[in-house]
Amino acid sequence: MPKTTCTFGFTCPIRDFVLPILIPYKDMNQHHSNVLRLLYFLFAASISFSAAAQGTQVKKTGVIINGNCHGYLEYLPPGYNATGPQRYPLLIFFGGNGSQGPGTTTSLDQFFTGSGTPADQCQNGSWVPSYTVNGQTFSFIVITPQFIRPFCCEAIPTPSEVDDVINYMIQNYNVDESRIYLTGISSGAAIPFEYTSAGSNYANKIAAIVTFATTSWGNQSKANVLRAANLPVWGFHNLLDVNPPPIFTQNWIDLINTPAPSTPPAKGTYFPNVASHDCWYAAYTRAHTEDGMNIYEWMLQYSRPAMASPLPVKFSLFNQHCVNNKVQLTWKTEMEMNVQNFSVEKSKDGRSWYLVATVDAKGNDNGAQYEYLDANSGAQFYRVVANDVDGQRTFSSILRVGCNDRSGVTIFPNPSKGPLSLSIRASVAETASVIVFDNKGSVVHRQQQQLMAGTNQFDLELGTLAAGMYSVRVERGGQVETVSFMKQ
Repeated sequence: MPKTTCTFGFTCPIRDFVLPILIPYKDMNQHHSNVLRLLYFLFAASISFSAAAQGTQVKKTGVIINGNCHGYLEYLPPGYNATGPQRYPLLIFFGGNGSQGPGTTTSLDQFFTGSGTPADQCQNGSWVPSYTVNGQTFSFIVITPQFIRPFCCEAIPTPSEVDDVINYMIQNYNVDESRIYLTGISSGAAIPFEYTSAGSNYANKIAAIVTFATTSWGNQSKANVLRAANLPVWGFHNLLDVNPPPIFTQNWIDLINTPAPSTPPAKGTYFPNVASHDCWYAAYTRAHTEDGMNIYEWMLQYSRPAMASPLPVKFSLFNQHCVNNKVQLTWKTEMEMNVQNFSVEKSKDGRSWYLVATVDAKGNDNGAQYEYLDANSGAQFYRVVANDVDGQRTFSSILRVGCNDRSGVTIFPNPSKGPLSLSIRASVAETASVIVFDNKGSVVHRQQQQLMAGTNQFDLELGTLAAGMYSVRVERGGQVETVSFMKQ
């Protein structure tokens, strides 16, 4: 019979019986001793962070990331700069059953249970704003997404829905993509396991996961995905918990370490003689440490190299023009690989997006052209998302509707840390010459671009340029226009 090590050094036999993947149940807010809580709050009070030093948590309501997530809690560390060069580790916390809701101001209050979770600490001012690990200091962005679909009666979020949340945060925050961490309690602790084990493209995106009293039941096939990705895993459970029993966590840990331990070995901590469901309070509030580290320091030991897998599609042009107050969208691809379809999304503010149409992919290795006519053109922004058969998503640049816009050439974001989107408005189909100059007048980039009538948008891949000021000259039909930008 396989054995696993408990937190106090003795062994815990794993029974040979089979349980379903997810057990619906009422997540319970039972906590450890009042003495532990009192000591923690006295410690938190003694730190006395000012509001400026502590950072703030705000409710992001009505942000439609997908059909199952319309809002989240956002904590930004002190000194966070949305346009600066610093990148921040991302910690995503998943609440358990009962935390679901439509992403409103009232429904997001369901995360504030007093159970010591990251959402609780960021709200009450006891969150520690930075950690120093291996000589480096890190400050987390903490995101708590709220899902609409109840965990207890239907299902936890799908891997694709969780991936939407992660991608949204990468696109909208200064996230260090090598340091994305997932944690959750109870049925929310099923999400890190189910997401990362759904495919290597998911597992290799995450630097480490920490789970508490998970309801997910693993199998060897799922565990092998985590083993192949060398994903660091730390699971917690109370040995006398019955909602669900600790075998759920033990099963995952043993499968990941079978037949030989993964690198690093999956780690299991089991509190003896504790019957409550809450095994997270001491760990989240840093009262529980192992090998001199709390869970946040343990996570920050690990980082994930950038994924080297190619994107399934490369967009070469995104065009819009207006036809009788309707928006005609056209996009072109240079190549397609395992693309299933394209999602056409629109937005009024460039942040909250919703789906308006799905267009089947042609699957042409040499690229193809697609069109969509939006008869209800009340949006200000459009984008196209290429959906890979393996769940990977590639986003086009964001195209601003300009039916009444007469500006010829614009560039954004400005300043930029990465790719730039160049927008050129044309009255007829024509060819433009695009030339990029540095501040000494030297040519650093040149390309020819085929334009269609309307607003044409495409990316300038200038990631290798040094920081500084540059100018872009667009020549077409005897007309010359110049815009400047700053590369950070």
